[in-house]
Order: sequence, then C-alpha cells, then structure tokens
Amino acid sequence: MRPIIFISFMFVSCAALAQSTAGITHVADTGYNIQSEFRKNIKNYPFISVVEEINSPEIKAEKNISYCNVGSRKLVLDLFRPAMQSKTKSKAIIIIHGGGWRSGNRSLHWALAQKLALMGYVTITPEYRLSTEALYPAAVLDIKAAIRWVRKNAGIYNIDSNAIVVSGHSAGGELAAFIGATNGKNEFESSNCNYGSSSRANAVVDMDGILAFIHPESGEGDDSKRISAATYWFGYSKAENAELWKKGSPLTHVGGQTPPILFMNSSVDRMHAGQNDFINVLDKHNIYAEVKTFKGAPHSFLLFHPWFDTTVAYIDDFISRVLPDAKVAYVSKVWVADNGDGTYKNPVINSDYSDPDAIRVGDDYYMVSSSFTNIPGIPILHSKDLVNWILIGHAIEKLPPNEYFSKVRHGDGVWAPSIRFQNGEFYIYYPEPELGIFLTKAKNIRGPWSEPVLVEGGKGLIDPCPLWDENGKLYLVHAYAGSRAGIKSILVVKKMNAEGTRAIDNGVVVYDGHKDDPTIEGPKFYKRNGYYYIFAPAGGVGTGWQTILRSKNIYGPYERKVVLDQGKTNVNGPHQGAWINTESGEDWFIHFQDRNAYGRVVHLQPMKWVNDWPVIGNDKD
Repeated sequence: MRPIIFISFMFVSCAALAQSTAGITHVADTGYNIQSEFRKNIKNYPFISVVEEINSPEIKAEKNISYCNVGSRKLVLDLFRPAMQSKTKSKAIIIIHGGGWRSGNRSLHWALAQKLALMGYVTITPEYRLSTEALYPAAVLDIKAAIRWVRKNAGIYNIDSNAIVVSGHSAGGELAAFIGATNGKNEFESSNCNYGSSSRANAVVDMDGILAFIHPESGEGDDSKRISAATYWFGYSKAENAELWKKGSPLTHVGGQTPPILFMNSSVDRMHAGQNDFINVLDKHNIYAEVKTFKGAPHSFLLFHPWFDTTVAYIDDFISRVLPDAKVAYVSKVWVADNGDGTYKNPVINSDYSDPDAIRVGDDYYMVSSSFTNIPGIPILHSKDLVNWILIGHAIEKLPPNEYFSKVRHGDGVWAPSIRFQNGEFYIYYPEPELGIFLTKAKNIRGPWSEPVLVEGGKGLIDPCPLWDENGKLYLVHAYAGSRAGIKSILVVKKMNAEGTRAIDNGVVVYDGHKDDPTIEGPKFYKRNGYYYIFAPAGGVGTGWQTILRSKNIYGPYERKVVLDQGKTNVNGPHQGAWINTESGEDWFIHFQDRNAYGRVVHLQPMKWVNDWPVIGNDKD
C-alpha cells in the first residue's frame, strides 16, 4: 500500500498544473560551499576562521557507503565513529547539509561530524537528491531511507537504535524538522530502501532551518528577481500551488508524534519562520523544545569559529538531557517528587534553585531563579502540574556590562529575579547588587531574550517585582541589600514608564521591617479583590518566615500578617517564592528552603484565601 499512497499524493498535488522540471539540470550546483560563505562573511565578521577537519586516530571514518538505490541513482553517506568501540551502544547523529535544497554537499559538516565522533557519537552525513535532479518530496524520502539504513545497521556500528538524532543546517534544518514532525506518517515513506526498519527520529536539532514556507515571517518564494530556492524544490511557485508549499512545511505536521527539538538560531530572523508557532504546538503536547540564539551571528555560523565549539556544546547538552537513556525514560534514582498517584512530596525540586519566582500562562507554568555569576544565566523551567519541572533554557547568555564582568565578581551577578507575562511578552526583572535593576524581555519563553537594559542604577537595589495596575500604571517594588546599600529591612515602591524599562521617580518606602520583620526582602507584588499584596520573607534565609502585607492603597499603610513559618517541621526558612493560581482556580505557593551545602531546594505548598488573607501550608500547630 505504501507505493500506492505515494503515487496518490503526487497525483493530487499535480492535478491542476504539473511540477516544473525546469530546474532539473542534472548538473551539480556548487555555489554553496565553505569558502564562498567565508568570503561572503569575512567583511562583516573579520574575526571568523574556518573550522578545519579533524584528522585523528581516535576517529574511524567510512565514506561513500551506499544506503539506497533509486533507479540507477546510488545514494551514499559517510560515517564517523570512535575508533575504540564503547561497551555501551552509542547515540547516532545524522547531519543534513544545507544549500537551499539545491546546492551544498555532505562534506560541509565533516568537521562537525568528526568533533562529535570524538565525543562518543556515531555521526552520519548523507547525500540526498537536490532540486537539480529531483523535486520535493524526493529529499524527504531519501533522508528517511538514510535513517532506516542507520537503524537497520545499528548492530554493526554499535548504535542504540532508540537514540537516533536528526540534525541539519538551513535547508537541512528544515528537512530535519520535517522528518521529526512526520514521524510515523506513511505518506512520506517509500518502500524502495531498507523497508522494515523505522525512520523515526528520536530527537531533532534544527540549525537555522525554517518551519513554515507560507508564513508572515518567511522570506521564501520571492521569484521577482530570480527563481527562489523553494520554487525550484517544489516545482511550483507559491502562487501556483500554495497547498503543496504548506504540505512541505514542518509546521503543518507538528503534533504529538514529534520528538524533542533543539533550535539554534542566527541573527537572520526569516530563517526562523514559524518557530514560535511550532513550539506552541509542542507545548500543548508537553514535548520538550529549546532555543539557543547566537546574537549577531551570520546564517552559516556553525561553519566558523567562534561559534563552532558552542554549537557542539549545545548539541551535546541537548542530547544528553533528552536521551539520557534511550531504552527507558530517565527517572531519578535519588529523588522523585511525583508519587505517581496524584500526590507529591516536598521538595518538588531537590536541587539548587535559589529565589524562585513562577507564573502561569494558559495551562503552562514557568519558573525562574537566581544564577549569580553562572552563565548562561537565569534558568527557566517549565511544568504542566507544578510538581514535574524541566529546564527549557536561560534568559541571558552573558552578564552586562562586559568590562565589569571581565573580572571575577564573587557574590555578584543575578540575584532574585521575577517573571511576568504581559501584553504577549515575558518580562524578567533581575537585580545586580553592585549595578542596579535590569530587564530582559521575550515574546517566546525560549527566546530570543532581549539584551538586558538598566531600569535603575544603584548599589544594593535587590529583588525587584513589577505590578501592572488596572489603571494602566506600572509599578516596581524592591528591597535593599545591607551589604551593598548600607540599609536594609525596608521595601520601596516606584513608578515606571509605560514600557517598564525605566523607574521614573525616587519611590516611596511602603514598609519598614526593622521592628517586626528584620531583613525583609524578596518581595512579590500582586493585586486581588481591591487589595495590593506584597509577599515577602523576613528574618533571614535559614531562620525566617513568610510575611504578607496588604493595603487598599499601593503606597500603604500596609497591614501585616505572618502566614508561613517553620513551626514544628524540619523545613527551616521558609524563604521567598511565588503565589500561583491554576486554571481550575486552585492556589499554590512555591518557596525555597536553604539546606546549606545541599543548596536551596524548592517546595510547593497548598494555599487558600480566608478573609482576604492567604493561608499557606497545613497549620498543624
């Protein structure tokens, strides 16, 4: 039935107008190559250098291996693997070259394949039929045949058949995403080669490959000056057969069958057309996706230093997390908060995530935490149930300003951040205790995040949190670090401009905690039932309590109530956190506990409202 399905697809696509074969020249297009890309980019990036191939006895290379015959056409691939075979099976990475589905060849990424082979992976660089010899969907069928070949020969090359990653750059990135999005879809299979083995991708790495050909963000299909790469590939212009262009887009097919995916982006925005929409679908299916952005980098970033090594590191980190053990889903043997029966145990994150703040957007929960001078900074976690969390990215790639952080700065960097979602954008405010309060924004939680801007400069301004009031005004509450500012135990509310990028007054001290709440800090700002609420811990990180302040006026006076303390439990602190309201109307509170050398672990407490005061946890004493 598979050949019949394929023929039917071609018949429907071509019913109105036959695919144009004008671009089929059977002459290789060599326009896209490493040296041409170097010449194109060296003027704007004088610091770049070409990544050289690796000749090492630790790598065993086999080239020109036939993986499929299509008529008289023999398709070949190259395979690189560790010279010394591991006792455990290796993960495989297929690397698809770019070149507009018309140019380029598999040697473009030999250096990348060799580098990853040195790290223990089996890497494969397949050729596929370009638009100079065959039209869409030939390239798709070829790559799926290559995956089936890898799986069929997994035993020979010591490959874990449940750990096959499909990656690609540019057109190759689009193909990699398409392969993953069409996992299990028979219309994109062919029985010509390696039939009986699966073409399923277990993970995908898309490096600057578009997700949608027809999309407001796409630049594909402009044939005004010359025939575009996509027009050659599809055999139709966008106007002639828009349905085929849509069918050839990964975004059309993404769903529950799609594997985890890593996107690596250059500064060329049109290459990421449809990426946010693609990720939104993955989020609905709780499928992991991650975005890494090389700000200011050219489209062919992975071919050059200084981006190559970071590219390799991102790939390795992504695979190690999404395929830690390809045979079974990884479950920690140390700590699992989810009891598997609808209940949980604390801490929900038994790891060091200091100063957490969290929000809900739709049915998704996002958490951020302090990162101090660690880079990348401000880790971002995602959950569907507040118990099971996964790391999905970071908000900053470097700490500004560069000249300040070019030296060792112990105790500096990102202190307690806050995260909010407003007007279709994510806002993260964070303090740098020596410099002031910063803001970074993103339309997608996975980035790219804007360069941090200084909202207000000054020593010891810490723990900022914004509040968008119903009257359209924007406010910011923050505390002070005594070690830097010389004052502490007070909270200040300041007005900000409409964009949230600058404090526009000196603020008002709304609470002095010297008497009842020494070292009050970490404020979180909310409004409910006409009351302004400030949730803030006091009494010290390891020995304190949670104080709630409320007032009908944003500048006070504020009433005070302690709503959470250690009591007779072994949960000392408990320190700063966040109130979260679920879609179903439940209330929860996330906070951290300082466990000294074990880090600041994250707890989840039930919460309810009584007489417009929050009651957090179970009051046993």
